[in-house]
Amino acid sequence: MDREFGVELEFNKTINYAMWQNYVPFIRSIILKNNKDVPLANVSLKITFEPEIAGTYEHTVEVINGNGSVSISPLNIMLSPNYLASLNERTPAIMHVD
Repeated sequence: MDREFGVELEFNKTINYAMWQNYVPFIRSIILKNNKDVPLANVSLKITFEPEIAGTYEHTVEVINGNGSVSISPLNIMLSPNYLASLNERTPAIMHVD
């Protein structure tokens, strides 16, 4: 079964304090794909993290044409420098894309 909507992410699988200090984006781009023949309007994107290594990112795309796509880049996601500085070992995290 084909999906009516798709999301592709280009991102680093690790994040560290040095990346934050040097303004290295850990999510380089997101592509939202409309696989339907009709346009989609007011498409909302929300990214959250567990634990809270960064603030919530929200973005709305006015229109994605039928069978078209929209690339969002760069993403201004604010990492938590205090959280990153407190880490002393590798810690897993989950990124939710809604």
